[in-house]
Amino acid sequence: MKTLFSILLISISIQVSAQPGDYYDSVNTTSPAALWLSLHDLIDDHIRFPYTSSTTDTWDILEMADEDPTNSANIIDLYKNASYPKQGGGNNFYNREHVWPSSYGFPNDVVSNYPYTDCHHLFLCDSGYNSSRSNKPFRYCSETCDEKPTEANDGRGGGSGTYPGNSNWTSGSLSFGTWETWDGRKGDVARAIFYMAIRYEGGVHGDSGADEPDLRLTDDDGVIDLFKSDGNVDISYMGIRSDLLRWHEQDPVDDRERRRNDVIFSFQGNRNPFIDHPEWVPMLFADRWVAHVTRLGGDFQATLTVTNPGSQAGRLDLHPYDIMGNPLNPEMLDIPEGGHLQMTSEDLFPGLDISHLRINGTPSCVVTLGYRGKTGGGTAHVLETRSVGTRFILYQGEWDTVWDGMAIVNVGEGPAVIEGVQVDSAGNEVFRATISPDLAVNGKTLTNFVTFFPDNPGHRIMIESSQPAVVVFLRGSLGAEPFLYQTEPILIR
Repeated sequence: MKTLFSILLISISIQVSAQPGDYYDSVNTTSPAALWLSLHDLIDDHIRFPYTSSTTDTWDILEMADEDPTNSANIIDLYKNASYPKQGGGNNFYNREHVWPSSYGFPNDVVSNYPYTDCHHLFLCDSGYNSSRSNKPFRYCSETCDEKPTEANDGRGGGSGTYPGNSNWTSGSLSFGTWETWDGRKGDVARAIFYMAIRYEGGVHGDSGADEPDLRLTDDDGVIDLFKSDGNVDISYMGIRSDLLRWHEQDPVDDRERRRNDVIFSFQGNRNPFIDHPEWVPMLFADRWVAHVTRLGGDFQATLTVTNPGSQAGRLDLHPYDIMGNPLNPEMLDIPEGGHLQMTSEDLFPGLDISHLRINGTPSCVVTLGYRGKTGGGTAHVLETRSVGTRFILYQGEWDTVWDGMAIVNVGEGPAVIEGVQVDSAGNEVFRATISPDLAVNGKTLTNFVTFFPDNPGHRIMIESSQPAVVVFLRGSLGAEPFLYQTEPILIR
């Protein structure tokens, strides 16, 4: 039985210790790899509270973290948005939802199992809705799915009948099922999942020595299912990563989520950094691309190099496409800490005509593609890029010495119109050309600007895409075959 005195002490501790202050001073934002490693080191090794206990446990923490802002005697649950009187464990209304399902990596409630009781991904939840969600991945559903409506509380929720409305939507079961969280809490669950992926990197807890899983995000529900287990495992997956990224943007951080972060910080001693710094999410979890893998014409060999300078083991998921945007067989690579891997594209993807690669995985792992002409000529190196947008700029080179070109991949949701605009030093449009009128989703076009634009050294080339796109600008010597190198584009938006 918990005493009123102990609960008052808990409340006081929140007021005096919940401010982040200089909490993020050690974070290194100079690169995605540095950010990932420094954030993990910061939020690692938190204080564990028992799942259920006569002393302070997760019920106590969550009933404060999920308190109804309009009635301190109540909680508001995650999915139904219902307001229930605080009743602690064993009630018939709400229970505790593992946003990252415990069956994906850590199903056993034992004192050495830190993710099982980590309150940054535990939420109070209507018992029936929790059962309906089960351990389905988070992703978009449709109007054909089963509707789980919300109640109107705290100025949001309520209403049903039209997709998506203020409702949750679900279909299927287990790893191949779908749960779409209602719009008011989409970002909350996404940021909780992102926290878990960076907090749990394998290894052991620094204080207790307890083994911890390596939790990873993926877009492949087959991979999620493959690593589902009845016991604690070294590696496990959850998703759907690309949909969670969209949920993060769709539902920004609000004051209720910030207060929740403060409450949990006051107990566990660590914060969810993606609530305090939502701008870090795309740096760590958005797709990376190698947009130039094949060249039109030319006889060359492509060699893929992966390095992991980090202090933790890492992995990369490589998703290849042909030039039309058709997905080909993916490959997953595990890279040890400080590891280095090199192989030809033919060894990695035998028999496949690879045009470009989409990459996700541990940010400390970096991909470079090297090209060497089989019949002579120079070598080239094209690095992965994260520059995704709809407008880019390139300064035109001297075409009697070099040529300028680009590889551009449509990463939007529909066909893209790609146009190039030549602009003089005063910003006036000199010439406009349509580079591609209907580039398919995930399709690539490889362009030599000499074939489109007049030779005007000092002018700029603006690339405009009707869909989000990834661009690699290329420059090469006219006399070498094939000699290419990448120049980083200037992203306008």
